[in-house]
Parts: sequence; structure tokens; C-alpha cells
Amino acid sequence: MSRAWVFLGSGLALVAAVTVLFFAPITTRWTERVTIETISPVARAWGGAKAKWDDFRQSLRQFDVLEEENRNLRAENVRLQTEIRQLDYLRNENERFREMLAFRDQQSFRLLACRVIERDTSNWWNSVLVDRGWSDDPHLAPDQPVVTPRGVVGKTGTVGRSTTRVMLISDENCKVSVLTEGAGARGILLGDTPVNA
Repeated sequence: MSRAWVFLGSGLALVAAVTVLFFAPITTRWTERVTIETISPVARAWGGAKAKWDDFRQSLRQFDVLEEENRNLRAENVRLQTEIRQLDYLRNENERFREMLAFRDQQSFRLLACRVIERDTSNWWNSVLVDRGWSDDPHLAPDQPVVTPRGVVGKTGTVGRSTTRVMLISDENCKVSVLTEGAGARGILLGDTPVNA
């Protein structure tokens, strides 16, 4: 009987081996399919989340770059606006100087260029202080006309060594002898505020 048991065991082992070999591909395919169907939604979700995270990180990097670029452009804008203001100032000053030079060349009398260095804040319309005095020109004296290329400004008042007080034509006490261009009529130019009686 022991031989019968050996044959029976060998036969069962052979049947089991053939069964495993025959059905193994089906089991493996089924296992693969179950695994793929179980894991693929998770893998897809993970891949999508990772892609969105990568896009978000890239957007943050781009935002930082754009923010830095924006700061640089704002600074450049401020610098250029300042430069434009300086150039406008210099252009206007250059035009004023050209106007003054042309004015000086057209005049038959001697001119002395000056600059306003002070304006009386208590009486804004009455007088200014200019940066020329008798040390700049010994002929400078009170009651001389003060003119610009646009016309009469006023007349000299107190003349000091390096400064002169100019009474403006808007001062009611300023009286300047004038000659009209068209008719050649002579007259006295008075300030536009009424004279106190």
C-alpha cells in the first residue's frame, strides 16, 4: 500500500502542478487587472495633484519674478520722471537765458542781469530783493527801471553794496515813466492797487 500512496501523491502533485501552470497566467492577469483598477485612480489623482502643485510652485516663482521686475520698473519710472523734471527745468532755464540774451542784444542802453534772492512775504506784491548792488555796477542808483524780456517789472529802490530792493509795478506807490510803442505817447505807469489818499 505504501507504493499506492506514493503514486497517488505523485499524481495529485502532478495534477496540482499542471493546474497551477495552466491557470497561473489567468490568475496573474486577474491580479494585475485588480491592482491596476485599484491603483490607477489613486495614481491619476496623485499625478494630477502633483502636476497642480508643480504648476502652483511655478506660478509662485513667476509671481516673485514679476514682483521683483515690477519693483525695478517702478524705481526706473521714478528715476526717469525725476530726470524728465530736471531736463524740463534745464530746458526752461535755457529758454529764459536765450530770451534774456536776445533782449540784451536788442537794447540800446546798458543792462545788468540779476536774480531775485528774496521776496517780502509780508507784502508779497510790493518788492523783491535782487543780487546786484553798487559794487557790481557803480552806476546803479535808485529809481532806475527794472525790465525783463516781457516788459517793465518795477524800479530800483534802496541800492546796497551787493543787493538792491526793487519796487514792483504792482505796488501802488510805484510810478514809472513809460513810452507807448504804437503812438509814442508818454505817461506814468502806476501800480494796479488804489493809491491811499
